[in-house]
Amino acid sequence: MGYTLVHKAECELFEEGKKKKKKKKEEEEEEEEEEEEEEEEEEEEEEEEEEEEEEEEEEEEEEEEEEEEEEEEEEEEEEEEETRKRNEIQRKEL
Repeated sequence: MGYTLVHKAECELFEEGKKKKKKKKEEEEEEEEEEEEEEEEEEEEEEEEEEEEEEEEEEEEEEEEEEEEEEEEEEEEEEEEETRKRNEIQRKEL
């Protein structure tokens, strides 16, 4: 009779140990999943930031190009105006 009680207690302890190990393993897996999710979120945020920076750089480049084009157009117009004035002066002299 004493043997069966000891055996029963050992079995119960063994089962408790298995449950604790299983629970611990599940908790570790959950932690790993959470860490992976956090890493993925961080990577996504970094990618979004990089994309935003790239877009801003592109916009700045476009603005610079537009400004350069406008300056060139203004210079051309000024040159044309100067040429017209010179031509007028030359005509008047003739």
